[in-house]
Amino acid sequence: MTWRTTSEAGRLHSRHSARKQTAEYIERTLNRLTFGGGVYLATICVIPSVTASLMNVPFFFGGTGLLIVVGVALDTVQQIEQHLISRNYEASRPAWPAYSRPVEGDGVRAA
Repeated sequence: MTWRTTSEAGRLHSRHSARKQTAEYIERTLNRLTFGGGVYLATICVIPSVTASLMNVPFFFGGTGLLIVVGVALDTVQQIEQHLISRNYEASRPAWPAYSRPVEGDGVRAA
């Protein structure tokens, strides 16, 4: 590949290094988030077992079961909210959508 001037080659090189720096930044950030999330989940999973053994309290949900129950409850609430929003949207929508009405100047005379 030949370059017309050295400034064109420099621009390409600087764009490439900026892309590389961006990729490294995103990778570093994702690694930190993943590690932090893993530590958090491990802690949440272990806390019920440790608490039950230290206090001699029978606790029937393990950490994983507790995470599943909370996740399902949050998903159910989100689905209910989306259904209510969709239902409210359908009730407030006009019978003839505004975007499909004929417009004068398109070869059709508006009523």
